[in-house]
Amino acid sequence: FFSSRRRHTRCSGVSWARRCVQETGTWGIFYQMKSLIYLVLALYILSVGIAGLRLRSVPEAPETPEIPINPEYFVMDWKTYMFNSEPPFDPTTQKFNREGTGKTWYNWKIKSIREDYHDFCFAIFAEDYNFPCQFLNTQETSYLIYNKTEVPTCCIFIKPWNPPSPDFGVRANLTYLGKYQIEGRDVNYFQKKSEGAFGAVYYSWLADSEEVIPTSFAFPPMPGKEWSIKHFVNYTHVEPDNSFFEIPELCYNAQSCLLYTSDAADDLLCVDLGGRRIIKKKK
Repeated sequence: FFSSRRRHTRCSGVSWARRCVQETGTWGIFYQMKSLIYLVLALYILSVGIAGLRLRSVPEAPETPEIPINPEYFVMDWKTYMFNSEPPFDPTTQKFNREGTGKTWYNWKIKSIREDYHDFCFAIFAEDYNFPCQFLNTQETSYLIYNKTEVPTCCIFIKPWNPPSPDFGVRANLTYLGKYQIEGRDVNYFQKKSEGAFGAVYYSWLADSEEVIPTSFAFPPMPGKEWSIKHFVNYTHVEPDNSFFEIPELCYNAQSCLLYTSDAADDLLCVDLGGRRIIKKKK
Protein backbone atom coordinates (compact mmCIF):
# COMPACT_ATOMS: atom_id res chain seq x y z
CA PHE A 1 0.00 0.00 0.00
CA PHE A 2 2.98 2.38 0.48
CA SER A 3 3.38 2.57 -3.31
CA SER A 4 -0.32 2.76 -4.16
CA ARG A 5 -1.07 6.23 -5.45
CA ARG A 6 -4.74 5.27 -5.80
CA ARG A 7 -5.10 4.28 -2.17
CA HIS A 8 -3.22 7.35 -1.07
CA THR A 9 -5.59 9.55 -3.06
CA ARG A 10 -8.73 7.82 -1.91
CA CYS A 11 -7.62 8.07 1.69
CA SER A 12 -7.61 11.84 1.55
CA GLY A 13 -10.45 14.23 2.17
CA VAL A 14 -12.92 14.87 4.92
CA SER A 15 -13.85 11.25 5.47
CA TRP A 16 -10.28 9.97 5.17
CA ALA A 17 -10.36 8.01 8.42
CA ARG A 18 -13.53 6.05 7.49
CA ARG A 19 -12.34 5.37 3.93
CA CYS A 20 -8.92 4.19 5.07
CA VAL A 21 -10.43 1.81 7.56
CA GLN A 22 -12.72 0.37 4.91
CA GLU A 23 -10.26 0.19 2.01
CA THR A 24 -6.75 -0.03 3.48
CA GLY A 25 -7.28 -1.13 7.05
CA THR A 26 -5.22 -0.02 10.06
CA TRP A 27 -1.96 0.29 8.08
CA GLY A 28 -3.58 2.88 5.87
CA ILE A 29 -4.53 4.98 8.87
CA PHE A 30 -0.96 4.75 10.16
CA TYR A 31 0.37 5.82 6.78
CA GLN A 32 -1.84 8.89 6.76
CA MET A 33 -1.11 9.70 10.41
CA LYS A 34 2.66 9.21 10.35
CA SER A 35 3.33 12.90 9.59
CA LEU A 36 1.21 13.87 12.55
CA ILE A 37 3.01 11.33 14.73
CA TYR A 38 6.40 12.67 13.61
CA LEU A 39 5.27 16.18 14.41
CA VAL A 40 4.12 15.18 17.91
CA LEU A 41 7.42 13.40 18.56
CA ALA A 42 9.40 16.39 17.35
CA LEU A 43 7.47 18.73 19.62
CA TYR A 44 8.01 16.40 22.57
CA ILE A 45 11.76 16.16 21.98
CA LEU A 46 11.95 19.93 21.59
CA SER A 47 10.08 20.52 24.84
CA VAL A 48 12.34 18.11 26.74
CA GLY A 49 15.42 19.85 25.32
CA ILE A 50 14.17 23.30 26.31
CA ALA A 51 13.39 22.08 29.83
CA GLY A 52 16.90 20.68 30.10
CA LEU A 53 18.43 23.94 28.97
CA ARG A 54 16.38 25.83 31.51
CA LEU A 55 17.57 23.56 34.29
CA ARG A 56 21.18 23.96 33.23
CA SER A 57 20.88 27.73 32.92
CA VAL A 58 19.71 28.22 36.52
CA PRO A 59 22.82 29.41 38.42
CA GLU A 60 23.76 27.28 41.36
CA ALA A 61 23.88 28.98 44.73
CA PRO A 62 27.50 29.58 45.72
CA GLU A 63 28.75 27.27 48.41
CA THR A 64 29.76 28.95 51.63
CA PRO A 65 33.43 28.17 52.23
CA GLU A 66 34.61 26.96 55.59
CA ILE A 67 36.01 29.63 57.87
CA PRO A 68 39.79 29.36 57.43
CA ILE A 69 42.14 28.42 60.23
CA ASN A 70 45.47 30.22 60.00
CA PRO A 71 48.83 28.48 60.41
CA GLU A 72 50.53 28.58 63.82
CA TYR A 73 53.18 30.94 62.49
CA PHE A 74 53.90 33.15 59.49
CA VAL A 75 55.61 36.33 58.31
CA MET A 76 54.12 38.81 55.85
CA ASP A 77 54.42 42.35 54.56
CA TRP A 78 51.41 44.56 54.08
CA LYS A 79 50.17 47.80 52.64
CA THR A 80 47.84 49.85 54.78
CA TYR A 81 45.24 52.27 53.40
CA MET A 82 42.99 54.86 54.98
CA PHE A 83 39.68 55.35 53.20
CA ASN A 84 36.14 56.56 53.79
CA SER A 85 33.91 53.78 52.46
CA GLU A 86 33.07 50.49 54.14
CA PRO A 87 34.90 47.36 52.88
CA PRO A 88 35.39 45.47 50.63
CA PHE A 89 37.97 47.94 49.35
CA ASP A 90 40.20 47.74 46.27
CA PRO A 91 42.91 50.44 46.06
CA THR A 92 43.28 49.84 42.31
CA THR A 93 39.73 51.04 41.64
CA GLN A 94 38.72 53.07 44.72
CA LYS A 95 40.02 56.31 46.16
CA PHE A 96 41.98 56.24 49.41
CA ASN A 97 43.27 59.06 51.62
CA ARG A 98 46.75 57.76 52.39
CA GLU A 99 48.84 54.62 52.17
CA GLY A 100 51.74 53.10 54.03
CA THR A 101 53.63 49.84 54.53
CA GLY A 102 54.39 47.48 57.37
CA LYS A 103 55.33 43.97 58.41
CA THR A 104 53.91 41.26 60.70
CA TRP A 105 55.61 38.39 62.56
CA TYR A 106 53.28 35.83 64.17
CA ASN A 107 54.01 32.78 66.30
CA TRP A 108 51.17 31.15 68.19
CA LYS A 109 53.56 28.64 69.78
CA ILE A 110 54.76 31.38 72.10
CA LYS A 111 51.56 33.44 71.76
CA SER A 112 53.33 36.44 70.25
CA ILE A 113 52.77 38.83 67.37
CA ARG A 114 54.68 41.91 66.27
CA GLU A 115 53.44 44.57 63.85
CA ASP A 116 55.73 47.31 62.52
CA TYR A 117 54.14 50.39 60.94
CA HIS A 118 56.80 51.94 58.73
CA ASP A 119 55.15 55.18 57.56
CA PHE A 120 52.42 56.13 60.01
CA CYS A 121 51.02 54.56 63.12
CA PHE A 122 47.74 52.87 63.75
CA ALA A 123 45.02 55.52 63.75
CA ILE A 124 44.25 55.39 67.46
CA PHE A 125 45.52 58.86 68.25
CA ALA A 126 43.02 61.67 68.34
CA GLU A 127 44.77 64.02 65.98
CA ASP A 128 48.14 63.04 64.53
CA TYR A 129 49.49 59.58 63.85
CA ASN A 130 52.03 60.55 61.22
CA PHE A 131 54.95 58.71 62.81
CA PRO A 132 56.19 55.11 62.73
CA CYS A 133 55.29 52.74 65.53
CA GLN A 134 55.41 49.12 66.61
CA PHE A 135 52.96 46.89 68.43
CA LEU A 136 54.77 44.15 70.33
CA ASN A 137 52.37 41.61 71.80
CA THR A 138 54.06 38.99 73.96
CA GLN A 139 53.93 37.55 77.48
CA GLU A 140 50.24 38.46 77.71
CA THR A 141 51.02 42.14 77.26
CA SER A 142 50.59 44.45 74.29
CA TYR A 143 53.26 47.16 74.10
CA LEU A 144 53.08 50.23 71.90
CA ILE A 145 56.46 51.64 70.87
CA TYR A 146 56.31 54.87 68.89
CA ASN A 147 58.62 57.62 67.74
CA LYS A 148 56.47 60.70 68.02
CA THR A 149 59.47 62.64 69.27
CA GLU A 150 63.20 62.14 68.95
CA VAL A 151 63.11 59.80 71.96
CA PRO A 152 61.12 56.55 71.40
CA THR A 153 58.32 55.94 73.86
CA CYS A 154 56.96 52.63 75.13
CA CYS A 155 53.65 52.17 76.92
CA ILE A 156 51.34 49.29 77.74
CA PHE A 157 48.52 49.20 75.22
CA ILE A 158 46.50 46.32 76.75
CA LYS A 159 47.16 43.91 79.61
CA PRO A 160 46.38 41.05 79.85
CA TRP A 161 46.24 40.40 76.13
CA ASN A 162 47.13 37.59 73.72
CA PRO A 163 47.26 37.62 69.92
CA PRO A 164 44.37 36.05 68.02
CA SER A 165 44.51 32.27 67.88
CA PRO A 166 44.76 30.53 64.48
CA ASP A 167 41.08 29.52 64.74
CA PHE A 168 39.86 32.98 65.81
CA GLY A 169 37.52 33.12 62.80
CA VAL A 170 35.74 29.94 63.86
CA ARG A 171 35.52 31.13 67.45
CA ALA A 172 34.09 34.46 66.29
CA ASN A 173 31.65 32.69 63.93
CA LEU A 174 32.49 35.01 61.04
CA THR A 175 29.78 35.70 58.47
CA TYR A 176 30.63 34.95 54.83
CA LEU A 177 29.94 37.91 52.54
CA GLY A 178 31.02 36.46 49.18
CA LYS A 179 33.90 36.27 46.76
CA TYR A 180 35.46 39.50 45.53
CA GLN A 181 38.36 40.40 43.27
CA ILE A 182 40.79 42.64 45.12
CA GLU A 183 43.96 43.82 43.40
CA GLY A 184 43.58 41.08 40.81
CA ARG A 185 43.13 38.29 43.37
CA ASP A 186 39.93 36.36 44.14
CA VAL A 187 39.34 36.49 47.88
CA ASN A 188 36.64 35.26 50.23
CA TYR A 189 35.36 38.09 52.42
CA PHE A 190 34.10 37.55 55.96
CA GLN A 191 32.62 39.92 58.52
CA LYS A 192 32.47 40.02 62.29
CA LYS A 193 29.83 42.27 63.77
CA SER A 194 30.59 43.82 67.11
CA GLU A 195 28.30 45.45 69.62
CA GLY A 196 31.12 47.70 70.73
CA ALA A 197 32.04 51.15 69.48
CA PHE A 198 34.05 49.86 66.53
CA GLY A 199 31.13 48.12 64.83
CA ALA A 200 32.03 45.52 62.19
CA VAL A 201 35.47 44.28 61.23
CA TYR A 202 36.37 42.46 58.04
CA TYR A 203 38.76 39.66 57.11
CA SER A 204 39.58 37.99 53.83
CA TRP A 205 41.52 34.97 52.65
CA LEU A 206 42.71 33.90 49.22
CA ALA A 207 39.94 31.97 47.45
CA ASP A 208 40.31 28.59 45.72
CA SER A 209 43.67 27.95 47.37
CA GLU A 210 44.82 24.73 49.00
CA GLU A 211 46.94 26.78 51.39
CA VAL A 212 45.32 29.13 53.90
CA ILE A 213 46.60 32.60 52.99
CA PRO A 214 45.18 35.69 54.74
CA THR A 215 44.80 38.65 52.39
CA SER A 216 43.32 41.57 54.36
CA PHE A 217 42.01 42.94 57.63
CA ALA A 218 39.89 46.11 57.94
CA PHE A 219 38.02 48.10 60.58
CA PRO A 220 37.47 51.71 61.69
CA PRO A 221 40.22 52.51 64.23
CA MET A 222 38.19 55.29 65.82
CA PRO A 223 34.39 55.40 65.81
CA GLY A 224 33.25 57.75 63.08
CA LYS A 225 36.74 58.07 61.60
CA GLU A 226 38.35 56.70 58.46
CA TRP A 227 38.48 53.01 57.70
CA SER A 228 41.85 51.31 57.92
CA ILE A 229 42.73 48.21 55.93
CA LYS A 230 45.81 46.06 55.63
CA HIS A 231 46.38 44.21 52.37
CA PHE A 232 48.81 41.38 53.04
CA VAL A 233 51.56 40.61 50.53
CA ASN A 234 54.68 38.42 50.45
CA TYR A 235 53.06 35.92 52.81
CA THR A 236 55.46 33.15 53.91
CA HIS A 237 54.72 30.20 56.14
CA VAL A 238 57.95 30.35 58.16
CA GLU A 239 58.51 30.42 61.89
CA PRO A 240 60.02 33.76 62.96
CA ASP A 241 62.96 33.78 65.35
CA ASN A 242 62.09 34.47 68.98
CA SER A 243 64.37 37.51 68.91
CA PHE A 244 61.67 39.42 67.03
CA PHE A 245 59.52 39.27 70.18
CA GLU A 246 62.10 40.31 72.76
CA ILE A 247 60.89 43.14 75.00
CA PRO A 248 63.23 46.16 74.63
CA GLU A 249 64.71 47.82 77.66
CA LEU A 250 62.67 51.00 77.21
CA CYS A 251 59.53 48.93 77.93
CA TYR A 252 60.72 47.49 81.24
CA ASN A 253 58.95 50.14 83.30
CA ALA A 254 56.23 50.98 80.80
CA GLN A 255 52.98 52.52 82.03
CA SER A 256 49.51 52.40 80.49
CA CYS A 257 49.12 54.30 77.22
CA LEU A 258 46.86 57.34 77.45
CA LEU A 259 44.93 58.76 74.55
CA TYR A 260 43.67 62.35 74.73
CA THR A 261 40.82 63.14 72.38
CA SER A 262 39.53 66.63 71.64
CA ASP A 263 36.32 65.88 73.53
CA ALA A 264 38.28 64.44 76.41
CA ALA A 265 40.41 67.58 76.54
CA ASP A 266 37.30 69.70 77.06
CA ASP A 267 36.02 67.42 79.80
CA LEU A 268 39.47 66.67 81.22
CA LEU A 269 38.64 63.07 80.42
CA CYS A 270 41.59 60.74 79.95
CA VAL A 271 40.82 57.68 77.86
CA ASP A 272 43.00 54.65 78.43
CA LEU A 273 43.80 52.65 75.29
CA GLY A 274 43.08 49.43 77.12
CA GLY A 275 39.41 50.33 77.05
CA ARG A 276 39.14 51.80 80.53
CA ARG A 277 38.26 55.39 81.31
CA ILE A 278 39.97 57.51 83.94
CA ILE A 279 38.09 60.68 84.80
CA LYS A 280 39.92 63.58 86.32
CA LYS A 281 37.83 66.02 88.28
CA LYS A 282 37.76 69.60 87.07
CA LYS A 283 39.37 72.08 89.40
